Amino acid sequence: MAQGRRRSRANRRNKTGKNHTPERRSKTPPELDIEIHVKDTNLLVTVKNPIVAGNCYTLRNAINKALSDATITSIIINMQGVPYADSTALRVFLELHRQLKRQGKKLILYRVIRRIRKVLEILNIDKVFDLRDH
Repeated sequence: MAQGRRRSRANRRNKTGKNHTPERRSKTPPELDIEIHVKDTNLLVTVKNPIVAGNCYTLRNAINKALSDATITSIIINMQGVPYADSTALRVFLELHRQLKRQGKKLILYRVIRRIRKVLEILNIDKVFDLRDH
């Protein structure tokens, strides 16, 4: 009966005789490329690479460090180079929005790609953020 038995795909793959281990995604998230500039009363933050649980706190800490300047009235985060943002990143944005609102400051998400904008719409938090394309 063992010969007539169907083998799973994994078993068939393993029977090829190759010492091949499947490629897996790296467990370490890509490092964020963050550029911060102050122009007039705006804090301009440009972010590149996906914002995920492993690196989103780097962004939060960089923004909080730059917020020590009392003259800043709004933060503009350019997300044109961000192909993906997970739920942890959205939580960090919400926390940052609440923190800034208490201080009378604004958070503006600039050039959010369609995929992330769609997630914001599905979660109905696109109305919370000031989303701009120009």
